[in-house]
This record gives sequence, structure tokens and C-alpha cells, in this order.
Amino acid sequence: TDIMFQASLGAWGLAYRVLTSRPWEYFRQNIEAWLTHDEKVGVGSSEVYSSEDIASFHNLVTHNGVGNKQAPELMMQCHVVVFLVRLLLKVGYIKEKEEADEFQEDAMLAGRLLHHFMRAAYYNTHETTQVLSTKSDFEGNTSVRIGRLTNPSLALLNHSCDPNYRRVSSGITTYGFATKPIHKGAEICDVYCKPFSVGDLEDRHKYLAKYNFECRCSACGENWRVMECLPGSLDSREVKRYNQPQSRINSQVQRVNRVME
Repeated sequence: TDIMFQASLGAWGLAYRVLTSRPWEYFRQNIEAWLTHDEKVGVGSSEVYSSEDIASFHNLVTHNGVGNKQAPELMMQCHVVVFLVRLLLKVGYIKEKEEADEFQEDAMLAGRLLHHFMRAAYYNTHETTQVLSTKSDFEGNTSVRIGRLTNPSLALLNHSCDPNYRRVSSGITTYGFATKPIHKGAEICDVYCKPFSVGDLEDRHKYLAKYNFECRCSACGENWRVMECLPGSLDSREVKRYNQPQSRINSQVQRVNRVME
């Protein structure tokens, strides 16, 4: 674990943890199934989709074969796979019949599976942070990044630059909650980058390019302005823009203005 931490593998370290969470024989006895995957697994099924099932992680989107990966990045992935396989051999997770200059069959199979898990982890992990409390001043608390985690159920949520959902982690449990009213049948959307209010359109799309899609949410399609460009006063807004009954507008504006004073 110390060696992996010092290597700064990021989300790729989760691939190693997923594989070693089960003995090698667990994968080896059904290796052909593990070397293929179905990104639409669970669609139309009445069974409960479980984040604790390794198969759920295994079948997440990997964008295999797309994304125009360049040679240096592909070479880096290969080096990491070799590094992780050598760790597996060193700790005895995989037993080679005899020492050899090249990886034998089981090591090669484990490498292929690790590479797949690395891609699943890259596209389906979330950063997790820890709050350092001052105990006396809430505003003085700071948040520090402590690692990355994966939750296959939450990884199924699509992106929007105007999300209606956020998540909080406590130990090994992640809680999802709505940040605005979500009507029945409406899509629940996470945010993979900065929301529209603090990141301009060009920067958001540049960041999202690594996920191999172009966002077409309302904030992008209408190029909504970032927070610093929004009006500082609400008094001059047209009544129809509030989407509220006339009787409630004045009191709401007064409350907002009091907070901003």
C-alpha cells in the first residue's frame, strides 16, 4: 500500500484494490466472462443494482477504443499495468510456476483485467475530501483531498453543468441529496466539472473532453453567464422571470437583499 501511495497512481490504484478484494481463482475460473463486459447490464432488469457487486464496477463505461489516446498516455498505462502485476507476483497473489523473463499466462490475464479496471476507475471515480475542523469557527474549517472512491450506482448519473444533486461521504458510505426540487420523472444529474456559475463554457468543455462527450445541457446550450457576470440587484428583474406569483416576489427580493447587505 505504501509503495502504491508513493507512486501517485490516483484512481488507478483502485483497480488493484478491486482485483485483490477477491482471490485470483475467483476471476481465473471464469476469466472469459471477466475479459468482456456489458455496459448496459441491468437495463430493463427487475433485479436490484448493487454497488457492492464487483460485476457492477466491471461493467461500467470505459470508452475503450475511443478518445484518440496518444502514445505517451498509452505507454503510461502499460507501465502502470506492469508495475501492478509485479506487485501481485511479489505478494504471492499470482503464483508463477517458475521464474521467467516474461509474464506467464496468469500474469498476462491479470494484466488485461487490471487494465480494464483502470479504465473503469478513471471514468467512474469521485474525489473524496475530509473537513479539518477548528471546533470554534465553522467558517474557518478547511476541506482537504484525501483520495478517490468509486460507487457504481452513483457513477451511472449523467453530467449537467447545472446539477440538481450532490454527494457527501462519511467513512465508506456516500450519501446523495437533491440541491433543488426534482420533479417526478426528471433526470438526476451530477456535475463532473465546475458548475456553470463559476466556470465559463470554454473551460468546462475543455475539461469534459477527457470523458469523451460534449455537454449539451441548458447551461451550455444557452451559454448561461457565470455568477460574477450576473446582476447584483434583483429589483429590476421582469416579473415573468421569477416564475413565482406576484404576491411572493417582493418578500423574496427583500429577504435576498437583506442577506446580501
